[in-house]
Amino acid sequence: MVQKQVALKHARRKPTTLKTLHWSPWYRFSAVLQLPPDAFHPKPEIAACLMVAAKCGPPLMEPGHRHLFLALLRQAFEGRGNSVGRVLRPAFTRTQLRRLAKDNRFTLDLPPSMLTVRQWTSLFDFMVRMVPQDRWPHAKQHARREQPR
Repeated sequence: MVQKQVALKHARRKPTTLKTLHWSPWYRFSAVLQLPPDAFHPKPEIAACLMVAAKCGPPLMEPGHRHLFLALLRQAFEGRGNSVGRVLRPAFTRTQLRRLAKDNRFTLDLPPSMLTVRQWTSLFDFMVRMVPQDRWPHAKQHARREQPR
């Protein structure tokens, strides 16, 4: 049971967020039961929703790639620029970006939040197969950020 807005944000396909994309290759989120504040005692100020996280079968990527995938997402969502073409330029060449955009049906001027999880996993898969590792985002520093405190 979570805040209604949180459940709806996780359940939508786009716009996406760094947080929702973090788990989307392995889980599908759905908002299944919305409850008004009157359903609780004491009555909260916000509506609630039952959010279900169901494992994908098969997953869109191997779980072992999670830290590197998150590093790519962080580069895109926290990097300089406001378009996919700009923020991914450190990892991909212009030719690669044009090809990926065409193959995955998006434009390079879109903000990163407008790509779906399938488009992001396709970009990631291409990066792992075709981009030299020295151009990859640095996953180690992102893995350190995620460790429990």
